[in-house]
Amino acid sequence: MIVLIAAVVGGIALFRNQGTPPPNTITNRSQAKDAKFVDMLAKAPQGASPAWSKGDPNAKVTIEEFADFSCPTCGQFHQTLKEIEKSYGQKVHVIYRHFPLQIRGHENSYNAARAAEAAGIQGRFWEMQNILFTNQKTWTVQSESDARNTFADYAKSIGIDVDKFKEDMMNGQVTSARVASDMNRGKAMDINGTPTIIFNGTRVLATNEINTEALRQLIEAEMQKGAPPAPSNSNSNSNSNQNAQ
Repeated sequence: MIVLIAAVVGGIALFRNQGTPPPNTITNRSQAKDAKFVDMLAKAPQGASPAWSKGDPNAKVTIEEFADFSCPTCGQFHQTLKEIEKSYGQKVHVIYRHFPLQIRGHENSYNAARAAEAAGIQGRFWEMQNILFTNQKTWTVQSESDARNTFADYAKSIGIDVDKFKEDMMNGQVTSARVASDMNRGKAMDINGTPTIIFNGTRVLATNEINTEALRQLIEAEMQKGAPPAPSNSNSNSNSNQNAQ
């Protein structure tokens, strides 16, 4: 996202210094950047496998999210995705990737990711993912030990074995390995912030594209590709007349 902003600012400066750019210059730059990203995506490791996902893997739209449970914008996008899932159900394929940041205020992010994975071992990943985002303001300000206790309380609330959860969260090799795999995938694509949203494996969405309405428009545009044309008024009238006879 930061890189994108920098590119826009740079483009404004160039415009002021050199006047109006030749036609298609901006479009060509955007296409070149997207092509470079697609190449990085193709070469990146696959991440945790199988990935945590919802929806039909063969859907026309796939949204791959790299997120940090402590990130406020990720928490907002979590609500956006819930609205999208209500509207489209299996028609949109959503993939969740861990990308806990090692910055101030995110001290509990890594353990939160492992908590979600520990719940996933017992078949409750999405329940834990939801409760972590929903209660983000509670555990993000706690000490590490208090946050771990809070995560255990969440585990109890979603009905899983708490002792096993604690062991898997703090000592389980599977949880750590899966988080590391997702992070390695993100780093291979030069991801350095959250949320980073990859749309249909072709580009990273801009900040103004990750709200509910903008995302709906993108999804609808993709779903219309290859769709049969709507019947014209004349065809509709002809069919109506035939039915009437």
